[in-house]
Amino acid sequence: MHKWQTIIMSLMLIFMLSAHASNNLYQTEVIIDQASRSEQQEMVEKAYRQILVKVTGNREILSSPIVKQQAPKAKEMVTQFHYMNADNGTRRKVAVYFEPAKIQEILIAADQEIWGGARPILVLWLVENDPKSEYIYTEENSPKVAALVNQIDIERGLTLTLPLLDLEDMSKISAENIRQLDLDKINTASNRYDSSLQLIGLIGRDFSKQQVIIDWYLVQDFSRRHYESSADNFPNALANGLNEGIDIVARRYIHRAASHKDQAAQVTLSVYGINDINSYAQLSDYLRNIERVQQVNVKHIGQDKVMLQISVEGGRKAFIDILAEDNKLRPLEKSGALDARNLRYQLMT
Repeated sequence: MHKWQTIIMSLMLIFMLSAHASNNLYQTEVIIDQASRSEQQEMVEKAYRQILVKVTGNREILSSPIVKQQAPKAKEMVTQFHYMNADNGTRRKVAVYFEPAKIQEILIAADQEIWGGARPILVLWLVENDPKSEYIYTEENSPKVAALVNQIDIERGLTLTLPLLDLEDMSKISAENIRQLDLDKINTASNRYDSSLQLIGLIGRDFSKQQVIIDWYLVQDFSRRHYESSADNFPNALANGLNEGIDIVARRYIHRAASHKDQAAQVTLSVYGINDINSYAQLSDYLRNIERVQQVNVKHIGQDKVMLQISVEGGRKAFIDILAEDNKLRPLEKSGALDARNLRYQLMT
């Protein structure tokens, strides 16, 4: 690393605020059957797909041609991985860690927003849709359900919490309250988990068709959103429903961040022509004096460029408009056309 780059890293806390994103946003866990080289490549590509969904909150990102094109190069984006445990000697869980800047470059090229900022906690109230049942799923009474919930938590980067169902919970709520969608009781019982979001699952079983159908209700501030998930077994029906619920939450939070002026959206910006401390200080001073910019984090420093993640009011479009008006940064040309949407700029000196 050049001397000026070292200086920048040491001065980063002076010029810019520290990152607030989750430290584990760019790591995930996958399960593989073997440890051969071919299996390792398959494992890395699977982890790569999970990370993109986790960082964006959007499963549709996987249909992007750019994402598909870069998948074979996923190993180059990995900083480390390690084996966590073995299952009967054949299946192994692996923790995989990715370089944030490389993932963000792909998202820039795919014109995909990052789901930045603090993510909400979802309390899961799962009950059998049977009037005679008092069964409420918890980590203690349903370890397999808890393991599946934990895996989806890791893959999607959202905290999913099953209730403790201790004396405090049982004094406030019952399975029948949940089936009746008694939002007063559900909200009261959820308060101890510091969550404004509750995901309610009413589990139905059609034994004649060998199918599990779950009615889901996503509740926030006494408003509710209904959807269904189904499969030929309970784990798949549960996983499908949890992922759909997280999709809804992600769209809701990202839309709010991008559409409300008083809320900040995350924008990734690569600035070229940054090759000494003076040019960096010039860029830093400019960005810090933009009124709508709330936070700037350094993600990567190269020989002649800096990649930044910026928290800005109004989202990407508002930020591009500001840059165009100020003319301090010039959008790079690509194939003879401006490619400003990918936020690659040259510092004007």
